Amino acid sequence: MNSMAPVSYSSSTTDHNECKQGVIRSTVNFHRSIWGDQFLTYDERKDQAWEEEQAKELREKVRKELVITTLTKPMQHVKLMELIDAVQRLGVAYHFEEEIEESLNHIFVTYGDQWINDNLQITSLWFRLLRQHGFNVSSGIFKKYMDNNGKFLESLRNDVQGMLSLYEAAYLRVEGEEVLDAAIEFTTSELENIAKNHVGNDDSLKIQIQQALRQPLRKRLPMLEALRYIPIYEHESSHNEDLLKLAKLDFNLVQSLHRKELSQISKWWKNLDLSTKLPYVRDRLVEGYFWILAAYYEPQYSDAR
Repeated sequence: MNSMAPVSYSSSTTDHNECKQGVIRSTVNFHRSIWGDQFLTYDERKDQAWEEEQAKELREKVRKELVITTLTKPMQHVKLMELIDAVQRLGVAYHFEEEIEESLNHIFVTYGDQWINDNLQITSLWFRLLRQHGFNVSSGIFKKYMDNNGKFLESLRNDVQGMLSLYEAAYLRVEGEEVLDAAIEFTTSELENIAKNHVGNDDSLKIQIQQALRQPLRKRLPMLEALRYIPIYEHESSHNEDLLKLAKLDFNLVQSLHRKELSQISKWWKNLDLSTKLPYVRDRLVEGYFWILAAYYEPQYSDAR
């Protein structure tokens, strides 16, 4: 039987202390916040109380248009879906969550999994809204726009609005949906060609195509999308004037709330004086606030932010 050599630990404590004394730890001097003190002060606008009252009145007007009453015809449902889409893109959907859910449920119960309109733009809008809100609708609805070889019809190239709507809808795909995979490939190629060669005379549509190719609706932040979409919606001849006014007022009010919150936490951070006490700590308070704001911008999440 082999014997093992004894192991000695007698000098471990001394060696460890000597090692600790010889360690040189490097530190990093992070640059100061690029924002400075610009968010410390917050001054509420004099007309803010009036804006809040106006916004309240406009919310009730828009709410009445979202409530299902005697809507039975497909064209009425199309107008309702277009209104819901505008409400969402303008960033005010959080005011009407129950009404939107009730309206879409009514449309789903009425038509089930098969939308009856052959218009590509409307069909794509129907699919995008319902799937976005969790309704079980099949991407097979788009097979009627494909030929026997599984390719999208050449005639769709002339329907720019329809292709843009299909492009946005296709980004709600799940793994294995070959129809939507093909839709993204087809519409991306065609829309890139339109944007590159400046096909058509509708400047507003060109802007929307360029924005969509950079970032589809599915991947956009609600507040930034509202800022982007308000001027586009304003130039649409069929826009809802009450909704447009509400969107502008609500954006200003929510932005004012965000500035107030940022002022409060900036004062708290400055009073901690961590830049002096802990100079090696990153000063990224504003960036941290922007991160949570991107996910939860609505006023009801103020305490959580």
